[in-house]
Amino acid sequence: MGWKGESAEMKKGLFKNPPNKFRLLQIIHGFENLLKNENGESVAYSDTEGPGIIERNLKKLKRMGAGGLVCNVSFKNYLRDEMAWKIFLEGLRIAEKLGFLLWLYDEEGYPSGVAGSLVLEGNPEYQSTGLARQEQEEGIKFEIVKTCDGTHATENVHAKRPYVNIMDKRAIRKFINLTHREYARRIPNLRKRIKAIFTDEPSLMTAYIRRGEQFTPVIPWVEDLPEIFKKKKGYSLQPHLEKLFLNAGDDCRKVRCDYYDVVAQLCAERYFGQIQKWCHKAGIAASGHNLCEENLVWHAFFYGDFYRQLRRYDLPGIDILSSNPGELINGNGFIAPKLVSSISHILGSGFTMSETSDHCQRCRGVQVSLREMIGTANLLYALGVNLITSYYGHFWRELKTKAFFSNSVNLSGSGKDYAHYCQYVGRLSYVLTGGRHVCSVAVYYPIWGVLANFYPTGRSIYEPHPDKTVQVISEEFTNICRALVRGQIDFDILDDRAIEDCRISDCRLKIKNERYEVVIIPPTDTIKLKTLKKIKKFAEAGGKVISVKMMPQFAAGMREDDAEVANLANEIFTRKGEYIVDSSILVEYLRKSGVNDLMLDSPNPDILYKHIYRDRRHIYFIANISSCPQEIDISFPLRGRPELWDPETGDIKKLKVHSVDARTGVELKFKSCEGKFVVFVR
Repeated sequence: MGWKGESAEMKKGLFKNPPNKFRLLQIIHGFENLLKNENGESVAYSDTEGPGIIERNLKKLKRMGAGGLVCNVSFKNYLRDEMAWKIFLEGLRIAEKLGFLLWLYDEEGYPSGVAGSLVLEGNPEYQSTGLARQEQEEGIKFEIVKTCDGTHATENVHAKRPYVNIMDKRAIRKFINLTHREYARRIPNLRKRIKAIFTDEPSLMTAYIRRGEQFTPVIPWVEDLPEIFKKKKGYSLQPHLEKLFLNAGDDCRKVRCDYYDVVAQLCAERYFGQIQKWCHKAGIAASGHNLCEENLVWHAFFYGDFYRQLRRYDLPGIDILSSNPGELINGNGFIAPKLVSSISHILGSGFTMSETSDHCQRCRGVQVSLREMIGTANLLYALGVNLITSYYGHFWRELKTKAFFSNSVNLSGSGKDYAHYCQYVGRLSYVLTGGRHVCSVAVYYPIWGVLANFYPTGRSIYEPHPDKTVQVISEEFTNICRALVRGQIDFDILDDRAIEDCRISDCRLKIKNERYEVVIIPPTDTIKLKTLKKIKKFAEAGGKVISVKMMPQFAAGMREDDAEVANLANEIFTRKGEYIVDSSILVEYLRKSGVNDLMLDSPNPDILYKHIYRDRRHIYFIANISSCPQEIDISFPLRGRPELWDPETGDIKKLKVHSVDARTGVELKFKSCEGKFVVFVR
């Protein structure tokens, strides 16, 4: 189907001027947004003038260096307006003629799934629902309620409208019939013209976003959930419903794990899975991004298990709404590319997409600089992204219009700045697409610890969850990942399925092209017994395993035994592995244990890196994400005289080297938010 990353021979001329397939895709939505005259005024479409205006403005975008478009039929009278379809198909034809790669966008705004409310027309029963616990005089009553107010359905910035239940297969089948099948019907030879379809922030609507209010706590629900639960878990859910809302009984954590296991399965199969199956049949890739990637508690709220959903993307993606790299690394934003690129690595996808913009800054009335945009790109690419879909407004500013933006496009920079940015990320993508990711550390995705202790609160997701264990597991996971990133220790994040799928040989866990020598279990009190048994085998085969701060002691489900988990964890981490009480010493411990790929002569938390092996070359992308210049001495576990590939200019030169304890050392100077490639040829 043509979406896998290719490990073709690297050519210096192509690094200087990357082909379109490595360049960013501009999200334009409808081609009617391009019907602007030289003064930025809207022009009515006509057969004589419309195509010429669209072509003229697309040529402007092409000159800036964009390589593709993410587009859709007009939002106005969505999917039903024949003139809108005519403009869309003509726009596709012109874009193809100009050499743009084409993706489709699957919704009238976002979140995806409602086809601009058409899915709910005639089928109000498809609306998102939850199960509420009501305390009444006659006792506790559980009631199925429709959810909307206070959720992402009303708190997004596009449209306040009811949303579908992504666990209802009928609703998503109708969404596909209205949207995907209609595009396939309208676009001749779809599989050769369209590379992927982009779905945007679908989720369960049983979490609340609006701050400062107390809503009714609800859990995700769909009509056939009890039946599926009993079939999958072997017992009836109804007698245990109280345990999903309160800490009621010794087995409440097991019930919660079983329940959210079923919820995650239904979301993955019925929303993401149905779309992916349709895409494969149509010959295109399924892509897009989910909601609230940055926090394990949010994963529980919106999906049950975030990884389960990501596995149904061919091109997994994220959205990054800030172009301040300092905000991203000091907050939780950095974890999104690390999570999703890990999925790409263990699936062998070859691509990790980031919908990237300065939305947060524009909302605050702040214009980001070119250096901040490049610094943000450096952070994303060092953490595994290699494809940008852009919401930056520079192009629209050049057209003298704000187009579909809800805030001022005049806060965007110049077309000249954007051309530099497009060229820059094109060079990053060219070098970092294909090849084998090189890292030796895996971090476990501790979602079961969150789910075992999780219950709905009726409060905003931006408030801390009242269960302290939930908060500790989520926060410590993020902090450990941040410490590794800022300590120049690369890693992938593995869920239970990935660990199960790994084979063990040569003291390593192996999956696709990945090779892990160390597995870190962040704080969690709950884990799958099957996962723990695989970790034990890995330790017995010579692999290094480390439990940090909180050792697992509970089983993730009714069919597993707590005592067996606790005893096995104690055996693994006190006899065969290591148990570290203080997470702050983890980086130092790993260095002393031999995790020493790229090393700095002195600590510097603003230097990030990624290492790949491609075309007989060891390639290190090294990024300064600080606004301050840096001078650093770096050493590599390789011999030879490397080259410096500069993505700012496209220039390549030999580097001076020195020896550092049988390693090759180089001294590098970085400008504000600058990235460089150090390339060793074997």
